[in-house]
Amino acid sequence: MARVARRKAELTDDPFLARRLREAAVRHERMARRMRRTEGGAPTSA
Repeated sequence: MARVARRKAELTDDPFLARRLREAAVRHERMARRMRRTEGGAPTSA
């Protein structure tokens, strides 16, 4: 989803929309990293 948001941000002429799409891409990347970390087998709480 992050790649799609970044691609749309590159293609749009609206700078405000591009910024919102880039911010959404960052949120998706953070969520994906968090999900990968929890799937890795490391317990989140002791």
